[in-house]
Amino acid sequence: MVASWTLSRDACSTIQTSKTVSRGQMTGLVYLREEDVVELINKPEGDHVSFGVGFEWPREDVFHVFSRYPKVALGGRPIPVYFRVHGGRCNSIPESVQGQAGERVPLRFLEIDLWLEDDRVHKRGKIREESVTRECTLEYVPEQSELYSRSRGLLEIDVLGKKRVIIVGIGSFGSTIAVELAKAGVGAFSLYDFDRLELSNVSRHAAGISDLGRFKTHAIRDAIWNRNPFSKVDTHEIDINEDLTAFECDCTEADLVICVTDENRSRSNVNDAALRANKAAIFGRAITRAAGGDVFRLRPGSGPCLACIQGLGLYRANEDVSSIRQARRDAPAYIAPERADTVVQVGLASDIAPITNMVVKLALV
Repeated sequence: MVASWTLSRDACSTIQTSKTVSRGQMTGLVYLREEDVVELINKPEGDHVSFGVGFEWPREDVFHVFSRYPKVALGGRPIPVYFRVHGGRCNSIPESVQGQAGERVPLRFLEIDLWLEDDRVHKRGKIREESVTRECTLEYVPEQSELYSRSRGLLEIDVLGKKRVIIVGIGSFGSTIAVELAKAGVGAFSLYDFDRLELSNVSRHAAGISDLGRFKTHAIRDAIWNRNPFSKVDTHEIDINEDLTAFECDCTEADLVICVTDENRSRSNVNDAALRANKAAIFGRAITRAAGGDVFRLRPGSGPCLACIQGLGLYRANEDVSSIRQARRDAPAYIAPERADTVVQVGLASDIAPITNMVVKLALV
């Protein structure tokens, strides 16, 4: 018999959640996405078996499971997941797979039952491996409304969720600022940077070794989604000095522009575009091996622009040389290319933290 159910998001508050057991009693802790459960319960075919994917943290017995492959690559070891919905039979769940040379290989997987009863979603989970079946504890990763519950009263979460921020320069400054704004509840981002993550970046960047070789924009997009999977993130792997068209169009849709690049040409271009679009902008940088830095806020019609500050000579000297590319560009002709790295002025992440923190605070204001 095929059952048919309809569950609305408003009914999510009736989803039964089990209490987390103590570490000594843990038999496997599984985290489900609430929106996945709603979608599975509401499938029109009634009783059914669906295939999903989980990620296990070895030796910790913790699993994060999804009804479809997530848009952000997760850490941990992949494991198959089978969802049985509405009490469907599990005849289609295999107990083993065919290995090399035809031998039977036991399959280790998660089995999750979901059913609706008395207007409540009930759930049960098991880990199956060879002939052993273990019960697990199921927890929910809640919907968007619960993500920033602890920030209410401090921040206007409903307002921030509708704001769009452009960040130009996704290096040690921009990566940290983007993640912090995502944690605060900002709902939409445009990220601009044409560089890929290198090993020398990792000591100050929000991304890590697992992101080496990736575009910085893509790595931080995933970092944002890992904090808020409901946010909208657009990435642009372009040099705005060479292609300003897309950036200028983007400015008209943004609520705030943040520029944290490592050279003045891009800052000037951002300043000009923000003025033309009548958008507020924030500029941040470090100087002299990140021994200090400055933050400048542009408010069109309510004060000076960046060009005014540069014209006064206040925004030129002691610019921080933070990359090999920048050092080679600025090095005198008599310095051999292989020695250019000796002029790179590297500051610690803790040195730039006060500057990025000020940018974040001003952005929220």
